[in-house]
Amino acid sequence: MLSFNRLRLFCFLFLLIYLIQMSITTKTCWPELVGKTADEAVQVIKEESGGKKFFLKISFEFYLIELGLSKVHVCGPGSRTTRDIDDERVRVYVDEDNKVTTQPIVG
Repeated sequence: MLSFNRLRLFCFLFLLIYLIQMSITTKTCWPELVGKTADEAVQVIKEESGGKKFFLKISFEFYLIELGLSKVHVCGPGSRTTRDIDDERVRVYVDEDNKVTTQPIVG
């Protein structure tokens, strides 16, 4: 169990990492993926979005920190989606042949 001071430190470091990540200009759309397969598109998006994982050690406890886009969703024809905006999500819309139909964008 985390003590209050460790929790505050962890929250501060996590916020700092998040702000650093947001300040780095990252790619937000991938028009070159139109016509590619869903698997190719997901791989490219995860590679180019800076998906990095590292461990943070506070005293004797380790925490996994992930940077980059955490959600890449493949949406087939007729898939229902929500209208909310999520800065950690990219939706990849594909047709019946599993080919990307529109440029994937963050949101």
